[in-house]
Amino acid sequence: MGASSALKDYWAFLARPACAKTNFHSTTESDFRNHRLTHYFPNRLKKVTTSPVMSPQVFSCIICGVPIHDYDASTSGSWSDQFRVIYRNPSGCFISGVGCREDNRETTWDAPSDPDLRWDDERSHGSLIDVQVMKQPVDDDQHGFVLHEACWKLLETAFPSILAEIPLKRLIDIFESLPFPVSSKSAYWGHDYGKLIMDIEEQGLYPWEEFYLADTYQPEAGDYVNANPYDVPDLPASLSMRTEYPPELSVSSQPENKNLFSKLPVELLENIALNLPTESALSLRLVSKVFFPLLYNQAFWASRFEANGDRDFVFETWGRRNSADDMIDWLSLYRLTSFTHCSPGLKNRRRIWSLVQPLIETIDLSPAETLDTVSEDHDHTSLEWTKVDGALTTRYPFKNGCRLFDTRVGRVCKDLSKIAFSLSTVGTICYISGIRLISRSGSNVCLGLISKTNEIILEVTTLRGFILAMGSMGLHALQVIQEDSRVSKWVGFPGNAPLTERLIGFRCIDFLQVGCDGFKIVSFGISPSAQTTEGEAPSLHKTALWYPTIPPPILSLNEPSYTAGINLSAEYNPLFWTHFGGPGGCKLKHLTSVSFDVAQGFFGLKFHYGAGPGHETCKLGRYVHSDSSEEEHFLIDGPGGEVIESVEVILEHLQVNIFDFLRDGKLNAVKLTTNRNRSFQGGFLWGHGGTTVTLPLTITPGTTLTGFYASKHIQFGLISIGAISEVLDK
Repeated sequence: MGASSALKDYWAFLARPACAKTNFHSTTESDFRNHRLTHYFPNRLKKVTTSPVMSPQVFSCIICGVPIHDYDASTSGSWSDQFRVIYRNPSGCFISGVGCREDNRETTWDAPSDPDLRWDDERSHGSLIDVQVMKQPVDDDQHGFVLHEACWKLLETAFPSILAEIPLKRLIDIFESLPFPVSSKSAYWGHDYGKLIMDIEEQGLYPWEEFYLADTYQPEAGDYVNANPYDVPDLPASLSMRTEYPPELSVSSQPENKNLFSKLPVELLENIALNLPTESALSLRLVSKVFFPLLYNQAFWASRFEANGDRDFVFETWGRRNSADDMIDWLSLYRLTSFTHCSPGLKNRRRIWSLVQPLIETIDLSPAETLDTVSEDHDHTSLEWTKVDGALTTRYPFKNGCRLFDTRVGRVCKDLSKIAFSLSTVGTICYISGIRLISRSGSNVCLGLISKTNEIILEVTTLRGFILAMGSMGLHALQVIQEDSRVSKWVGFPGNAPLTERLIGFRCIDFLQVGCDGFKIVSFGISPSAQTTEGEAPSLHKTALWYPTIPPPILSLNEPSYTAGINLSAEYNPLFWTHFGGPGGCKLKHLTSVSFDVAQGFFGLKFHYGAGPGHETCKLGRYVHSDSSEEEHFLIDGPGGEVIESVEVILEHLQVNIFDFLRDGKLNAVKLTTNRNRSFQGGFLWGHGGTTVTLPLTITPGTTLTGFYASKHIQFGLISIGAISEVLDK
């Protein structure tokens, strides 16, 4: 069996988690999960192997995402079987020795307690630890995380020597901030483990639906993820290459061109190039021919292998650049270590190295502890707060969202001059981790986790609010509202996080409240001065979390007919929206049909258009079409002037409502009626045994329906819906 095929089957083998009953109509979590897989991955479910006796205790390395121990017996004793446990108990934080996983039917993860011992060392017998790990429940106040021995070595190698040993407490704080999705054996960082698994959007999920993320393996990664990333057998041969002739070209041999660079000494030109990224340095050849010798300059190519260079993952070269007895052909080595030409082991190391490097910066974050920072449980609990939270949970281990470890409150200084925002990165995902309020005198009020190296500082003297990009796992980015309603550029990267304007519209802000987990802000609040709000009534436009953007004010949200109403105390539940009519209704004349996706629930609407640029299908809802899906179509003569004139919805109120998100009823079906008095009703019509009611989605008189917004639950489909309309030119 090939590596790619074996590992694909392996992900299916991992399918069924062991857990308690948690779902609707007394279904088990396994039943719920299989419902999800049947809808989204019907072909994958056929490969699932389950046992009536025991669920296999298989977990992936928390660093690299590759499973610890491949069930194929031929790999027994390989690097992927060897692991360490990083764990915490009342006595402190520890790392185990090296254990070996040879049978996934085992429910325990045993490893030597001494970090200097291995499982095959006779001295380790009798000194094994037995720790519950990953998504296993905490036992006797002890819990840990597993990672490959090879990945631990890579982390140790990458960790700066000036920082001494890796601080295990910080590492565990970070790990304890990660959810374990119900259908996955991996922790969810928000990234795809270096293109190892399909990302959340490729699986037909919204960015906040990590609870349902499955271990869906990228086929192209199967060629190298099984290779040992630490011990790469063919690397010594590449390092032993020797230069047989002097390859460098002198600057004097190049045609003279008259520019400022041509007047600089060669040593200075080399120093300029050495301090630039490779792509930027090579681009200098287009500016001046004096940089052409860079193509053959051994010192330049050797610098690419140093710390923070684009080949720093080849750590076997560290310290060899200036060795007189070591004539490595650095240019050839650079080419041989490109992703296209390097060996599987080095490809895997490169992937893991890209995950380890930002983790080191995250470990180095410092909890904010200053005299100017006051804990929430002191004198500020009586303040009124307006807050935006991620999907906070108190469960542990947890399957989605984020946990709250610490909350701090800070007074906004009267002589505020700057605000510094600390950033943390995991993989390709950026979060805001901390805030420093800097006064004109230079004193700081620090909140959250502060970075020594990755801060963005804004000149701010008057603070009137924030626009936030709050993901389910934490704060991705924000904009600062300053005096005269000036809006700053984004601090951080909003990416695919829902946006909200809940924290704007204040004349003055007295206090900030920041709640963090182990490496990012997960709750952000403000307390304005007395009577400083601008007196606006709460609106859905302002208070909701919106995806992918906040609807422009020109669009009417017709809030009175929205089926769920406004509830700021509700759980994290972003609204997504689609503008099928286009700006100013420009796409209405091209609309040809609306399709309804039905698969044991009403999962979405699609709007189809005639041929033409910019007329791609428009969706409300996100899902993957499968064999169990059904699409119902309603033809519309948009080119002939037919438009959707009215909308009715069928809501079902469950007799026993055990879910807060269904308090206003569950959306079962939608009925569309056009200006030609043609109607079509689509959706999930047979319900769950509750009582149903039909309600109109009333729109503002004089406006035309051009969009919808909704919220979703992956098991029930769309659970609420509202109409978007606008005034159109005749």
